[in-house]
Amino acid sequence: MGTDNKPLISIIIPVYNISKYIEKCLYSVINQTYINIECIIINDCTPDDSIQKCNKITENYSGHIQFQIINHNYNQGLSAARNTGVDAAHGDWLFFLDGDDEIPDNAIELLLCEALNHPKAEIIVGNMYSEPHDDYYELKADYYPFRIDNNHKIRNCFFCNHSIIPVMACNKIIKKNFFLQNNLYFKEGLIHEDELWIFDVVNHANSISLIDNYTYLRFKRPNSITTTSSQQNSANHMAKIILEILHKIKPPCDEMQTLFYLRYYFYNYPYIRHTKEFYRIFLLFLKALIKYRHYKTALHFLLHCFSNSTVFNLKYNTIPKLLQNASDKDKQSTGQQAI
Repeated sequence: MGTDNKPLISIIIPVYNISKYIEKCLYSVINQTYINIECIIINDCTPDDSIQKCNKITENYSGHIQFQIINHNYNQGLSAARNTGVDAAHGDWLFFLDGDDEIPDNAIELLLCEALNHPKAEIIVGNMYSEPHDDYYELKADYYPFRIDNNHKIRNCFFCNHSIIPVMACNKIIKKNFFLQNNLYFKEGLIHEDELWIFDVVNHANSISLIDNYTYLRFKRPNSITTTSSQQNSANHMAKIILEILHKIKPPCDEMQTLFYLRYYFYNYPYIRHTKEFYRIFLLFLKALIKYRHYKTALHFLLHCFSNSTVFNLKYNTIPKLLQNASDKDKQSTGQQAI
């Protein structure tokens, strides 16, 4: 635990090729109103002068924040850098901050205040402001604080309304014990690693709370991983993630989760339907569904991908209505016989 009964917060910042932004990021940490923070900076073999700037700031700093810089021997990627930070953290709570983003002065204090008001919570999520502004990154619950204290409800909330619980690992304080006990380390060697990570989080979490205060400032950079990766490379990495998720999905809610990810993939990568790659990815998904015994979902997937509007209407409208009518008649018949 932190000193003076104040929980220690570990802020983890991976650093790679962000010389233009890292100083503002670090000063946003230094300006925090909360006073029990350690900041772990991971040098992922950045080729620019980002770490020199980090060293200059931390060496001249004399405040309450404990700074630590860890150097990787070779470039390992964002996931590995975050994992290194987790292993080095001494905090009660973890907070992931990208080195080209910033946090408002009271961000950690606001998140921790909700954690103290809701002690059962394993994760506290704040609101995110993006520049240029994009409503996609803002929370969309009906009221705040929005608290869920049941794993089944958390999963339903995520898979039925993806916008309620954000995918990004950033802008959440996470209990370190919860992280370690459930082995929530990031899968290395992927882009879109947060998609796989949040799947594991929502399947293990029993209590989560969201607040509407802005606790993170996200900047969309022209040279970020997301905007410079080719569509095909992005689609391939996402396919790998979904194949791993299909292996992990278990009842209950297995069909809902499976269909959620299959729909998510083809919605976000619609161009793939017009390429040879579609058939390769389709077969991989279908084989995985059968291998992991998601037979009902495999049938739905087949119908959805290769059906015309007539088959689709039969499946989702006509047949269910006929089955319901048959069921109602059967119940009526059984009731009359009982009389």
